[in-house]
Amino acid sequence: MPAVRVHPRHRRAAGEPLSWPRVAWTLVAVAAVAALRGSGVVPAFGEEATPAARAEVRVQVPAPAAPAAAVLEPCRGRRGPDSALPRLIHCEAAVWHVPGGAAMALAVARCESSMRTTAFNPTGCGGAGCSGLYQQSLRFWRQRAANYGFAERPPTDAVANVVVSLRMAAEKGTWARDWPVCGA
Repeated sequence: MPAVRVHPRHRRAAGEPLSWPRVAWTLVAVAAVAALRGSGVVPAFGEEATPAARAEVRVQVPAPAAPAAAVLEPCRGRRGPDSALPRLIHCEAAVWHVPGGAAMALAVARCESSMRTTAFNPTGCGGAGCSGLYQQSLRFWRQRAANYGFAERPPTDAVANVVVSLRMAAEKGTWARDWPVCGA
């Protein structure tokens, strides 16, 4: 009798054992779909969104900021979107006296996001998702940002993310508590 080839998509039906990562991802996907359907953002399969549901979903787009009369140039002679980040981190590290100083603050930022302010990890931070230069947990960001004077700022806002993260590290006296991999 010839060997039966099973398509990779159908291996489970053929008796391949379950893997925990696959089960976990499936549960996360099911929970996300259920949450979206329950919120009215996504209609259930085969249903159309009602006009009332469509009217409830409103996106607020901030008005463009007025041009500043005089723009300060923090890094004279250097150009590029990230040229001011190391300078900002050095300044904030000196202000808040972070453990390990500016060198450690820069090392954690490089490790967490490769110095990208828009870095996003949807499964990080215990499954809540992480975002920004220091990969702040999306579960706690609103409260943290409000506590440090940056209410309504997203974690991708470089100044908010740097100040909140450096103040957290300074207050706790260590990077290792909130950044166990990169701050250890």
